[in-house]
Amino acid sequence: MRLSSYPARMLIALAAVLLLSACNSKSSQCSKLSSAINKIQPIAQQFQRESKNFETAAKAAGAKNDLKAFKAAAASSAQGFNTLTEKMDELIREIQALNLKDEMLIGLQGRYVENAKATNSTFREISSALTTIGESNNSAEGVESSQQAVVTVTQATKKLSTLVQEEGKMVTDFKSYCEGKK
Repeated sequence: MRLSSYPARMLIALAAVLLLSACNSKSSQCSKLSSAINKIQPIAQQFQRESKNFETAAKAAGAKNDLKAFKAAAASSAQGFNTLTEKMDELIREIQALNLKDEMLIGLQGRYVENAKATNSTFREISSALTTIGESNNSAEGVESSQQAVVTVTQATKKLSTLVQEEGKMVTDFKSYCEGKK
C-alpha cells in the first residue's frame, strides 16, 4: 500500500512544525534564563563600585591616621552592601521561579542560583565584617575584632574570586548550549 503524496506532505509539514516549536522552546527558555541572569550584571557593578568607594575612603582615612573616618567608611559600605544583597535575593528568587522544561537549562539555572547564593552569602560576610569595623571601639577587644574582620574580608575576597571563575564557566556552558558553540 502506497501513501499518497498529500498525507506524506502533511506528515513532513507536521514534523517540521514540531521540530521548529522544539527549537523555539529551547530558544525561548534560553532567552528567559539569559534575561534573568543578565540582571546580575548591574548589581555586580554596584558591588564593585561600593568596594572601590570603601577602598578609596579607607586609604584616605589611613593616610590621615583617622580611625573615625575609617570606621565611618566601613559602616557606610556595610549599609550599601546590605541594600545590594537584598536586591540580589530578589533576583535569585526570580531566577529560581523560571519555569524551564529543558533539562540542560534547568541544570544551568540551578548552577546560577547556587553561585548567586554563594556570592551573596560572601557579600553578607563582608558586610558583617565592615559593620564590626564600623562599630568597634578603641579597646583591646575592639582592635582584636577589627583585625579579625579584616581577615574575614580578605578571605571573602578570595572566595569571590573563585565564584567569579565558576560564573565564567557557566557563561561558557550557557553560550555553548544556547548559541550552539562547541
